[in-house]
Amino acid sequence: MTRTVLRSTLAVVVLALVATLLPIALGAGLGRAAADETGGASAVPGADPAVPADPATPATPATPATPAVPAPPAATAPAKPAKPAKPAKPKPAKPKPAKPCRNELAQVLHKAGFRGEDLREAWAISMRESRGRSIGPGNRLFNGRDYGIFQLNRPTFGGQTWWNTRKILTKDYSAKIAYKLSKGGRTWVLWGLDGDGRPKAHLYRSFGWSSWQIQNWIVQPFQRFYRAYPC
Repeated sequence: MTRTVLRSTLAVVVLALVATLLPIALGAGLGRAAADETGGASAVPGADPAVPADPATPATPATPATPAVPAPPAATAPAKPAKPAKPAKPKPAKPKPAKPCRNELAQVLHKAGFRGEDLREAWAISMRESRGRSIGPGNRLFNGRDYGIFQLNRPTFGGQTWWNTRKILTKDYSAKIAYKLSKGGRTWVLWGLDGDGRPKAHLYRSFGWSSWQIQNWIVQPFQRFYRAYPC
């Protein structure tokens, strides 16, 4: 009886052990199989092995940033060098107006058109001929032939359209006629001189004048009055 109970008890114990160990053994076998298939072991026995994660794809190294190319400096027109200031031109001093000559004869001749050196020569010739006086009929110095401040010879010029005895005896008219005959003072041949006051007395020689007369009555008196010009 005792043996039978022992056997029964032992059988129960064996069955119990088998019932207990069998699932464990099955689980271990399954786990190996899974491990063989996956190449790895499960961290928890009996648990489904974790599917190993895909090996991480190595991160593509970041493309190094292209260094920024410095922008070329903005093209600017080169600054034009400043023009040097022009030196101020000194203003020429205005010539002082010549004081009008107070000499009456010079004023008459200036009014007729004579200027500068020609005016001086005209003054000297008029002074040589008449001392600047209108010599004509009634004057003690009148020779019966020569009239006015330039002693215009009537036998020579009496037939000219401009001859007028009354007008010739006025200083203004006589000066205008002398200006015309001398071509503005450029030639004084009719008075025995050239345009520069030098002797040119061929006309007087043709009238019979001697060299002494030409020198003493034409050249020297002219030179004396030329030096005495008051303006």
